[in-house]
Amino acid sequence: MLLVTFFRVLLPVLIIQAVLFVAIQLSGPISHAVLWVAFVVSTVVLPLIAGFRVSHAGGRRIHACLGGVTISALTSVLAAITSLFTVPNWRLIGVYILATVVFSLPLQAISGLIGAWVSARVRRHGS
Repeated sequence: MLLVTFFRVLLPVLIIQAVLFVAIQLSGPISHAVLWVAFVVSTVVLPLIAGFRVSHAGGRRIHACLGGVTISALTSVLAAITSLFTVPNWRLIGVYILATVVFSLPLQAISGLIGAWVSARVRRHGS
């Protein structure tokens, strides 16, 4: 799969993730329920959609897995950019990156693979 095709297919999902990240950053204090919903959307739903879209566009399972993980890469880049405009707390940024690598990446990769599986089922049985 070409890199241009990969990012063109992922662009709508990446825009949704960026809007979600900016909305949470710009809002004031928010409840735990809203944070949990945002976490589930960012960790399960968007990588699932990304894996489906990448697989449906002709990518293999590894491409769908990388499509799911790309959501986390975008969030990490946005968090790094946000930390440039605030007082950087390097320990907090390190904990965030460690939590992303240990917890979010495997879930997002699995969600991307599930999206590829759903795409294969849709292709096989029709929509």
